[in-house]
Amino acid sequence: MQFRPERALVRAAQQGSPEAYGVLVRRYEARVYAVTFGLLVERRDAEDAAQEAFLRAWERIATLRQPGGFAAWLTRIAYTCAADVGRSRSREILMDVHAAFAERAHPSVEQEESALRDDMSRLVDQGLRSLPEPLRVALAMRYIGQQTYGEIAEGLSITQGAAHQRVSTAKRHLRKYFARADAEAECLDILYSQRMVAPASLPIAAPVLAELTSRAQQESHPTNALTPRILVSSLLGSAVAVVAAGLLYGYIGQHDDVGQAPGTATAMAVDVAIYRPDAGFRPVDQETRTLVRPGDDALGWRAWKPAQEPALPQWTTAHMGSPPRGAVTHSNNGVYREFEPATGEVTCEVWIKAAPPGFDNYLFLMSDGERLWHDGVSLHKQATSEWWHHGNASHQDPADYRGTMYYNAAAWSPIAPVVPSGQRIRITHRTAVGRYDVHIDGELVAHDVPAPKTRGKAVTGVWINSSAGNPAHSPPTYFDDLRVTVRPMRRGPPDIFASTTGS
Repeated sequence: MQFRPERALVRAAQQGSPEAYGVLVRRYEARVYAVTFGLLVERRDAEDAAQEAFLRAWERIATLRQPGGFAAWLTRIAYTCAADVGRSRSREILMDVHAAFAERAHPSVEQEESALRDDMSRLVDQGLRSLPEPLRVALAMRYIGQQTYGEIAEGLSITQGAAHQRVSTAKRHLRKYFARADAEAECLDILYSQRMVAPASLPIAAPVLAELTSRAQQESHPTNALTPRILVSSLLGSAVAVVAAGLLYGYIGQHDDVGQAPGTATAMAVDVAIYRPDAGFRPVDQETRTLVRPGDDALGWRAWKPAQEPALPQWTTAHMGSPPRGAVTHSNNGVYREFEPATGEVTCEVWIKAAPPGFDNYLFLMSDGERLWHDGVSLHKQATSEWWHHGNASHQDPADYRGTMYYNAAAWSPIAPVVPSGQRIRITHRTAVGRYDVHIDGELVAHDVPAPKTRGKAVTGVWINSSAGNPAHSPPTYFDDLRVTVRPMRRGPPDIFASTTGS
């Protein structure tokens, strides 16, 4: 059932199937949470509102006339539920019990760092609350819900251009807000690694299905009183709720009408400490999430300049990393493939047969949606048949950074020769500190390369081109076995990413 099209699931739910509705809940829980968090900026309230939205949608799903419009319809319900929760919370007198009754701690470095993290977290929340609701909701839908601008526009009943503008304005406002507090890097890291991701194990889908099961039982035994709200602790403690939750989470791995690949997980929370100049970061021993899988290398790509070069990568059996096929691109301006925003240790692996001598190639990871190689994690195959990285650019600050770096040879460093038959390249980027390593055919060829403009930003895609200086004569570049993974990171010893080449 998890692989059924959305319309079929909606129709089944309209006919009373809780299993079909459970798949929809699991599929959309992060998106609904994005809307409710965008309005409320408080996790527990957002979770309550999201649960209420799914229950209200279940009660009204028979009235939905167009099953294909389920996502937008659900977004509007979530917006209403969040607004209701916000109004009810505004009438309550809240007390921070933990703060009021906390024991007085003894001074220590750890406690000072904890206090600093708390201060930065509060600053991030203040920055989010300083945004107008329309901007905040659009930003959360883009990053927490991982929705396209078209999906945001449909859900909010605005144009796609307006959706893009809202997200851009929100990011620009937050950067300025954090910069005024002289904490831009630290706050952006918290924003993209903790606030703008769906928390791990969202307590939404399982309680909703458990509540539906409980309601069905109440209908069978009308003498029992129906619970007015979701009592998570009691429901999950019952055998019925455990079975229901197990049934629901058996449906993980679904794909929807917008082309999400089977097995793609929703975004998880990353418990990342704030970045400080004297702090390093280490991977956390948690399950690695796969964002792009080998086998669909020619799928999901977009042209950077479609008006000039609309051609996208095509399947080919001429050259490949692994059988039965690979992909080929002839794009001078480049093609790119987006995926869910990823923070932590992001690894991109790809087999690539570069363009022949005399022509350039670029391969880089997009940070925060940007497609500018000279601002990010970039590899350049020079016409001289060597791979270069762009890390030396971090040591310079020209007035016109974008206009001069390409021509500044000092910005580039050669790291390995190009093998004409093809090579396996692995880029491992640590978003919290804005640094990356490069392996080619299993050998570490570049370590701890600085990319300061990427620090604190999520990786959102991969970009590749085959350049001849003339789009009409771009030579082929073959690639295969593209895989992108991410795992969370936490702060480790200060020197964990220090150079190993020195004393």
